[in-house]
Amino acid sequence: MAVACAQVPPLTTIQAVVTVKDAGGGTVTFNGPVTIQIQHDAAQVPPGHLCNGMTATDHITVTAEGGIATFTFAIDQPGNFLTQDTYTIVATAMVNGVAVSVISASFSVGAPT
Repeated sequence: MAVACAQVPPLTTIQAVVTVKDAGGGTVTFNGPVTIQIQHDAAQVPPGHLCNGMTATDHITVTAEGGIATFTFAIDQPGNFLTQDTYTIVATAMVNGVAVSVISASFSVGAPT
């Protein structure tokens, strides 16, 4: 059963840009799917979900153009500020037959005021 994001107001809208780069740091001309999902979930009980519309999901996939994939989403559960837990997001793609991934810096999501 899918969780509806409309049941809990989106806490913070996040825009994340994933750039596919080669070993030398240059942007790779990659046009294909890039997927993000929560790597570390600050709100493990209940779990946080990505929201990119009315339905909460465990992952979001967009198509990169010229090596750049842009995601706009929210997370439907705040972190636990008492324990200073944070979220991280992992992005994955299959580029030229090689699986690549990157993990974001840690961030917090606060409850709406």
